[in-house]
Amino acid sequence: MNQENKGSHRVWKGALILTAAALLVKLMSALYRLPYQNFAGDVGFYVYQQVYPFYALAAALGTTGFPIVVSKYMAEASGQPKEKATVARHAGMALLLLCGFFFVGLFFFADFLTAIMGDRHLTGLIRVASAAYLFVPLVALLRGTFQGNEENMLPTALSQIGEQTMRVCFILGVSWYLFVTHGDPYAFGFAATAGSAFAPLVSLVILMCFVPQKKLQSKGCCSHRIIRFNGDG
Repeated sequence: MNQENKGSHRVWKGALILTAAALLVKLMSALYRLPYQNFAGDVGFYVYQQVYPFYALAAALGTTGFPIVVSKYMAEASGQPKEKATVARHAGMALLLLCGFFFVGLFFFADFLTAIMGDRHLTGLIRVASAAYLFVPLVALLRGTFQGNEENMLPTALSQIGEQTMRVCFILGVSWYLFVTHGDPYAFGFAATAGSAFAPLVSLVILMCFVPQKKLQSKGCCSHRIIRFNGDG
């Protein structure tokens, strides 16, 4: 019964952490739009909105879509290291293939897409937005592993907050500079798209900060055992 209570406590704690992070991310996403539109103007805001869905799909896949699937299979393989390694390998391959497909499609067929959209000036922005898919496989795999293997929601929450904070600060900072220097609407859109596409780098750095801790502890334990064994000899 005590074990069940601990498990229930971890579930509620994890849900609370992810919910708080999601709310904070949504709040920042809503608040930055007004100053951005004031800086960029209606045309600049329109330019960014045309390209935003391509980034939004990558964000959804890396935040909720793939991590949930990976965490589910990791949790089912609990206590079986070989099965977990197999899950991670297969998930990584699937993510690379799918995200690679999106990246190649958007990058190399941007001209075709902008012809359909009726605005050739968006070609460069779509190619920049495609870069977001390069970060999704590793980010999603790490988030899913932490959530399912270690039942640790903190790395996911912190990475989401860090990514959104960098994205919002970059967009507003560059937009203010372009406003002062009288940048054109497409420059505003390019800046916002670049900030969104490369913000996952921050998320990746934060997630990687949680990885070495376990490895270092393992190395420390191994070193201690070796020293102890030598001492006993």
